[in-house]
Amino acid sequence: MVTTNLTMANPNYQLWATYLGRVDRLRCRGHLLVVDDEHHVALAIEESLSRDHDIEIELRPDGVMRRIDAGERFDLILCDVMMLECTGPELWSRLAVEHPDQAARVVFMTEGVMSERARASLAAMPNLCIRRPFDVDGMRALVWRRMALGRAGRETLGGATSVRTVRPCPRAT
Repeated sequence: MVTTNLTMANPNYQLWATYLGRVDRLRCRGHLLVVDDEHHVALAIEESLSRDHDIEIELRPDGVMRRIDAGERFDLILCDVMMLECTGPELWSRLAVEHPDQAARVVFMTEGVMSERARASLAAMPNLCIRRPFDVDGMRALVWRRMALGRAGRETLGGATSVRTVRPCPRAT
C-alpha cells in the first residue's frame, strides 16, 4: 500500500489522497531492473521492493544492453550514476539511441558524489534522479508512480511527453 505522511491539515491532502488512490488501482507487479556495480546496494533495493515487484539485478552496464538487445523489457530501470565500467548517463545515451522505450524508464540513483562530467550529463537528461540513501516508503511510492505513468502510456523523454497505447496490467493466475 502506498503510504504518505500527509494529514487532513495539509491543504493538498484531498488532491494527494485522490491521486494515490488512482495509483493504487493501477497496481500490478512490475518487472524492475536494478543496475548498480555495488552488489550489496542492489540487494538492499531488491529486498525493499521485491514484496511488490519482480526485481532483476545487473551489476554491469554491458549486461543491461545484452538483455535489452535480446528483447527483455522492464517497467522501470533503477540505475546508479557512478559505476566503474561506464556511468549511468553513458548507459542511458546508448539506450536512448538503441532502445528509447527503455531509456524513458530509467531513474538514476546517486549518493551525490560524482564527477563534473557526470553531473553535466545528468543535468541535460529528462530522467528523474534520486539521492541515496532513500527511505523505503518514498522509493515504493516513486516506483508505483512511475509504473502508473508508464502503464497509462505517458513517457517523458527529451522534455516532451508522448501518449501511447494503454498497456493493461497482467492478471495474476
